[in-house]
Order: sequence, then structure tokens, then C-alpha cells
Amino acid sequence: MRIGLVCPYDYYRPGGVQSHIRHLAVELRKRGHSAKVLAPLCPGNAPEADVLFVGRARQARWGGTTWEVCAALGQERRGLNAILETERFELLHFHTIWNPILPFQILWASRTTRIATFHDTPTDDLLGRLLARVVMPLASYLIVKLWLQAAVAVSEVTRSYLVRLCRGAIHQIPNGVETQRYAREKNQPLAEYRDGKLNILFAGRLEGRKRVFDLVEAFERLKSRHPHLRLLIIGDGYQMPALKERVRRIEDVEILGAKTQSEMPRYYASCDIFCSPAAWGESCGIVLLEAMASGMPAVGAANAGYQTVLTGAGARMLFEPRNVLQLTHKLEELILDPALREELSAWGRAEVRKYDWTAVTDRIEALYYEAILRGNGTRS
Repeated sequence: MRIGLVCPYDYYRPGGVQSHIRHLAVELRKRGHSAKVLAPLCPGNAPEADVLFVGRARQARWGGTTWEVCAALGQERRGLNAILETERFELLHFHTIWNPILPFQILWASRTTRIATFHDTPTDDLLGRLLARVVMPLASYLIVKLWLQAAVAVSEVTRSYLVRLCRGAIHQIPNGVETQRYAREKNQPLAEYRDGKLNILFAGRLEGRKRVFDLVEAFERLKSRHPHLRLLIIGDGYQMPALKERVRRIEDVEILGAKTQSEMPRYYASCDIFCSPAAWGESCGIVLLEAMASGMPAVGAANAGYQTVLTGAGARMLFEPRNVLQLTHKLEELILDPALREELSAWGRAEVRKYDWTAVTDRIEALYYEAILRGNGTRS
């Protein structure tokens, strides 16, 4: 099958949607499909096999996160039409389809089977609540009914915003993770962190909604009581300068910047506790899945998305978003109790199996064939 995966963001900027598309493309190619990514051209992007640049992107910040406005204008619009004519995709799979403007340009220019995966959760403010209650249900209803043969939500959180009008039309298929790639026994810990200290890891964009400063404050409180602690912060973003200033006088905090997908498994293997204090905007939480696959106990803010991942025994490590005192207590529980760390490690490794990319791709691939049959029936 000739499949086009539409990414509305800078494909090379670290992010959950980009990671989802990248891994899905790899799995589809393993099964003999042609899977090409359509993404906007951004500064610093280099040509890559199976990535087709369409239009351009400009970054913007809103609601504590970073996103892009993408469009194909003038000659770029003609280039878009030429790509669709040359590739003759049998199916286009859109991701975060309502991110302006490029996905709609591709949608309107194409005449093939189309499905979309919705990854979004609204911002945690008045405008976000308006989007969740009015705009997102209405927009998803129009998009699904008018232009798509199938629609997917990556979690019950995302689905809940969409089904108010679409009813049963939204399938729920989660994000995936390469469980074997992150398995601790397959990755050698980094030598510089094998010195007897207990390592806490944060991985994510350095932006407001991720609440990395909450973790720094909790670590600062804990460090005085537990001097063998170390905090590793992986990621990049607009908060980097302020973060460097904040940790300047705190011992054993390392800000490591962004790391590649190939580097991350060894960092996970080098750490003892994972923490993501993101207050909102997490539909599922790929970093939680990666940490669980690596055998790390995960501490997470009880945002709507993380509550769907940290269930059962894992729910013990949820804390109220923005509550630094609760976060400190959850971390200290794990610091003081190696048996609890082992228990949650075992729970995570077992729980994450259902998110393995092989199982997730099985469901997506089956939906592709259903959508093509539905599309053929619609056009006949």
C-alpha cells in the first residue's frame, strides 16, 4: 500500500506526534508498505529518504507550548499538487489535522482515502475549556463526516473531546513504544552515572506546561536530606536560559540538552526514577511508556492523559499537578524504598507490552484496510 503520513509540525523537532509518525512509518515499511512522511520545511532540515517537504513552518508559542503554523504558498502549492500527483497515495493518514493550515491544504487537494489521528488535549485555561466543550467537538464532527473515512484518538482523554458529536465514529488506538529497544538489559548504562548515586530523570521540552521547575524545586528540597541524589534533565526549549540560572547553585543537577532517539535508551538505563510533572496537554505520554519499557518506576502529574497510563499499581505515583509538596513526597517514597522501586519497575514492564509498536501497528493497519473499503464504497 502507498501511504502518506501527514505531519503538521517540524518533523525533526522532538515531540510526541513526530515520534509517533516516525515509528509508525518504520513499522509499516517492515510490513512491505510504502510509507512516506509529508512535513513542512523548517530551517536546518536536510533531505531524507521517504520524507517529502511540503510548504514551510513558522514557530509560535501559545498556552505554554510550542507549535508551528504551516502553509504551502505560491510555488510551494504547485509543488504540493505535483507530489500528490507523482506519489498517488492510496491512503493519507493525517496527524493533528486541525493544526493550521497545511493539513487542510493537503486534505482539499487529495482525492484518496483519508484517515486522521487526533493527539491533542486543550490548554488549561478559559480558551482551552471553550475549545474542549464547543470548538473541538464541532470541528471534529465536520472533519470526520465531510472528509475522512476513519478517525483515531490516541487516548480516552482525546476521544472524550471528540465523541460528543461523532459518537462511535472515533476509534481509540494508543501511542506506541519500541519495548525491546528500551529494555534495560539491552542497553549499557553510561559510565559517568555508575558512581553509586541515585539518578532521577526528566525528559521533555523545556516549556511552561512541562513544569520542570517544579521538579527542580522538589529535588532541591530532597537533596539536603539525601545527598546521594542526582537530577538529569534532557530536553530543549525556551525555558533553557532560566533553567540554567535556577540550577546554578544546586549540586548534582545536569542539564544535558536534547538527545537523539538513538541516545535515549542508554540514559533511561542509567537512571533509577523517571519524573514528568507536566500539568496538562498530555494525551498519553510517550516518555512515560519509554521509561516503563526501560524498567524505571515513573512519577507523573495526575493530568488527564497520564492517568490513563499510570493505572493499577502505577497510579500510586501520581500527584496533583503543580503541587510541589506532593511531588516531593512521591519521589521520597521511591528514594527510601528500593523494594517499591522494584515492584513498580516490574509493573511497568508488564503494563507497557500492550503499547508495543507491533501491536499498535496491527490495529492501525487493519483500520487502513477498513477505511479503503469504506472509501471505495463512498466513491462508487
